[in-house]
Amino acid sequence: MSVEEKTPAEKLYTAGPLTYTRSRLLLTMAMVILGVFIYSISITFVPRIMPLRLKELGCSNTLLIFIMSTFSQILNMTVCPWVSFKSDRYRSPRWGRRFPFIFYTMPMMCAAWLMFAFVDSESSLLVKAISPWLTVAPATMTIVLMAAIMIFYYFFFMFVGSIIYYIYNDLIPPQFMTRFMGVIQITTSLAAALFNFFIFEHALTHFRWILIGITIAYALGISAMCLLVKEPHFPEPDENERRQSKGVRAMITFMRESFSHRFYWYAFCGTAASAIAGCTSIFMVFFEKSMGMSMAQIGSYSGWCSLIGTVLIFSIALFGTPFIDRWHPVRISVFCLLFGQMGTILDCKWIFFSPPVTVFFWGGLMLSQVTFMMRFRGIAHMPALMRLYPKSRFGQFCSAQSMFRSLTVLGFSLLLGVFMDFLKDQLQLGEISYRYIFLWVLFFNGVAIFCYLMMYREFLRLGGYQGYCAPAPWTPGGLEPMPVTQCAEPSKLGVKISLAGMIFSVSAALLWVIFMIIWCRNSGAGAAGRYYLVCCLPLTALVLGGYLLWARSVLKSVQMPHHSMLILSAIVTVLMTISFAIENFLAFSLDKSTLSPGMWSYEMIALAIQLGMLLFYTKLEKKSAAPQIQARQ
Repeated sequence: MSVEEKTPAEKLYTAGPLTYTRSRLLLTMAMVILGVFIYSISITFVPRIMPLRLKELGCSNTLLIFIMSTFSQILNMTVCPWVSFKSDRYRSPRWGRRFPFIFYTMPMMCAAWLMFAFVDSESSLLVKAISPWLTVAPATMTIVLMAAIMIFYYFFFMFVGSIIYYIYNDLIPPQFMTRFMGVIQITTSLAAALFNFFIFEHALTHFRWILIGITIAYALGISAMCLLVKEPHFPEPDENERRQSKGVRAMITFMRESFSHRFYWYAFCGTAASAIAGCTSIFMVFFEKSMGMSMAQIGSYSGWCSLIGTVLIFSIALFGTPFIDRWHPVRISVFCLLFGQMGTILDCKWIFFSPPVTVFFWGGLMLSQVTFMMRFRGIAHMPALMRLYPKSRFGQFCSAQSMFRSLTVLGFSLLLGVFMDFLKDQLQLGEISYRYIFLWVLFFNGVAIFCYLMMYREFLRLGGYQGYCAPAPWTPGGLEPMPVTQCAEPSKLGVKISLAGMIFSVSAALLWVIFMIIWCRNSGAGAAGRYYLVCCLPLTALVLGGYLLWARSVLKSVQMPHHSMLILSAIVTVLMTISFAIENFLAFSLDKSTLSPGMWSYEMIALAIQLGMLLFYTKLEKKSAAPQIQARQ
């Protein structure tokens, strides 16, 4: 990136071969954001609504997973790497190397949505056409047709889905990348919120018209982006590179370079485990129904969650993106995943408790703030990959990661369907079985955390924050130097403020328990009062004692852990304790039984688990800081 003076009042910004004035750069960003917004709201329909439509037709969980996930994963591990590999080397006379793959597949994407829209009519025609030879139930024919259309849809979706995220790296100047990624996160969250608020509730009753509207919006939005944004033109590949990118030789080169070092295996396995955990998203709507919510309530709940997520992302993009660069995206990406596990741990409590819908609705909305960590990671993750994967092979390693992820998700997604059918039918848990999806998420997120921590250890061994070099078997030395990002030193003041925030929050939780004991006594809720006194009070006091001892050990240590994750953890702890209190208040207001103290006890155990994460983080950060301190001395 370079900045040149055009006039005393105007600067030119460059991204590779592209040169922008400020106004042209803003227009380019605006058109890309518009395209991503239309793309995000359009592709939400299939994963959110098609499972409901298939369930209406009598699909089992295993068949549902097979239709919704298996086809897409097979295509993702075959079409996606091929498209990524080819787009890196493609040179279009009219555009650059990315937009042709997006623009020319647009008619096929639109055709798929229209085929979904008229699937009932298509099914009726086919049933009548084959009736002289074969009798097929209309519902069965509709399922078969939807599966066939799904294959068609996902095939062309792979062209767009694998390319659209690469255009940022080609079009946006590096110094704006983190902030631009923040805006992209806001855009996708806003699209999800609008879909959940205004479309989800009517998706089954107005199925056809919504799909027609999506088709028109996608055609207009994607056309505008592709026709009005100028792509960079890169030099033609040399003869040797062309030979290496053809046929079997290209496949051998791809596999040898991408899977030759354990560092990349850790990164790929971590990504795959996270994706396996995410397979449960297909069952989220059924989980929400198992909590007693109607379709209207689910749409409202999902919309509010998305809106809260948008506010969080907007706040992070506005105030947090400079800190991501100062604290280093790799640190944020790895440890936000660790602490973000708190959200899943809290979701697991619905296995044990069935509160009134009002408590679940508002309590869940308040606790959705805990996703603060994962929102932070969402913005930091792509800049982190840009600092970890070799710059000369970035697209290749992204596609290798995608291929490996799809291969593993393919098998485990089917296993998830079998697991859910086993819980629902064999163990006869019925709709309650959908609450157990969080155990699946908890386990595989744990695997992902382990893999990313091992990758982080390799990152430190390969130079870490002071001079990381990416493993590169195609170079003579086996390493490719990467740009060094200067990050802030540990701040004692930042550590002290973080510790004070966490201690204050847990102390406030202890005072809340005392308040609840008094309220129970005045309300005549003897059983709940005894539960608070005998279980909640000592448990909360024990957690507070643990935080105090940990804070003391941190302050007494000569080597300070980096303050970044402690600040984020303090923010989340404050948000969590406020959410616990509001949820607790609602639960006791509507149900004077032991529901409220039982949920509080679970949440205090969750705070104790967070303390264990903090102990692990501070120990690891002190260890990684030691070589840097010695180098400065």
